[in-house]
Amino acid sequence: MDVDEAEHEEKWARKRAKTYASRRRKNQIIRKMERQLAQEVCQLRADTKYSQCELQNVRSSLEWLISWRIKNCVNQTPMWCDGIETLTIAGSGGIIFHLDAQAIIGPESDVTNLYRCQLKGSFVLSRNLKEIKQYCLRLTGNDHVYVLSKNR
Repeated sequence: MDVDEAEHEEKWARKRAKTYASRRRKNQIIRKMERQLAQEVCQLRADTKYSQCELQNVRSSLEWLISWRIKNCVNQTPMWCDGIETLTIAGSGGIIFHLDAQAIIGPESDVTNLYRCQLKGSFVLSRNLKEIKQYCLRLTGNDHVYVLSKNR
């Protein structure tokens, strides 16, 4: 690694440390991920015969939301979500959605130590369909239970 790469890596490590230390900054990122997920779900909602690409966009947005949201639940070791598999999502009432999936999570300190969790939950979109008003997602696996929720 040359000097420029080392400086660049050090800069990003400092920025990452500041972000993780700031609950306010993490919450800003979480709100951004919630809006992104709401946008992707609205596209599914508009098209009853959605493509695998659209479903993949929802998976990706959900993965990022879980990755950031789980950091507020776990104080000892920062966790992350490496993927969402077998996602089924069903709407009821136009703004309420229920989901069931397999999530792959693990500690950020050891990206080879991943395990599958059962992900079940629901979320409610705002009336303007631009935000997630509330959600409750439950991750169960490897003798751990994580509950990720938002109530407004």
